[in-house]
Amino acid sequence: MTIEKAFYDAGFTNGEYINLFSSTKSTESIIGHKYVRGVSFCGSTNGGRAIGALAGKHLKKVVCELGGSDPAIVCEDAEIDNAV
Repeated sequence: MTIEKAFYDAGFTNGEYINLFSSTKSTESIIGHKYVRGVSFCGSTNGGRAIGALAGKHLKKVVCELGGSDPAIVCEDAEIDNAV
């Protein structure tokens, strides 16, 4: 939810960024929907491979963060020395 908050803090309005938690079965119809402009996925390598393939099939931009953490997002209460 930190990414969603960052979008709103940057001035995006309600509905421009939405976190969705979907089943594998419904994922293609979501990605293929005409109002979906891009996909951001955080999860397993196999999941990212499947999401990347679907995004490519539907010509959607995609960002995947697979199997780790994103050091670009640092929360206010982070212990920097431990993170480094």
